[in-house]
Amino acid sequence: MSITVGIGLAFVAMLSWGIGDFLIQKSTRKIGDTETLFLISFFWRACARSFCL
Repeated sequence: MSITVGIGLAFVAMLSWGIGDFLIQKSTRKIGDTETLFLISFFWRACARSFCL
């Protein structure tokens, strides 16, 4: 892997992390801490199970 590909992927990860953080903040303010944590956990488990099966 070249250095430019690595830098590009780092920027994509940084942008994705920022967007996710922004969306989590908005949902936490709208529906609450516990409910947001439950929804994130549920979504993550559904995605992880699809890769494990």
